[in-house]
Amino acid sequence: NDLKLDKVKYQQRIFEDRINDTINNAIAELKEFDPIIVSRVERDIAGHSVLIENATLEGFSNIYASRIRLGGLITWTLDLVIEIGRITSSTEHWKVDGPTVYGDGDA
Repeated sequence: NDLKLDKVKYQQRIFEDRINDTINNAIAELKEFDPIIVSRVERDIAGHSVLIENATLEGFSNIYASRIRLGGLITWTLDLVIEIGRITSSTEHWKVDGPTVYGDGDA
């Protein structure tokens, strides 16, 4: 019976590694776009005209899956911790023109 228990634990560790690799590969895809730079976005959202120019979003390089652990024998539970770190954003110019929200500014 101990051999069966060891086999289940071994399978859990393999599954944990696969989940960890999958998440870290997805994060690696995001890191290729770090930082995201948007030169200009202009949208109409719920009757509000929104303009954003020269916006930057960065910090994806700080993301990693720090702990993935499966527990239990019959029913597995997944304990997943993803460390996001610091994500920052900035914009050079923004403007919102609408009936309830309005304003503009430069950074």
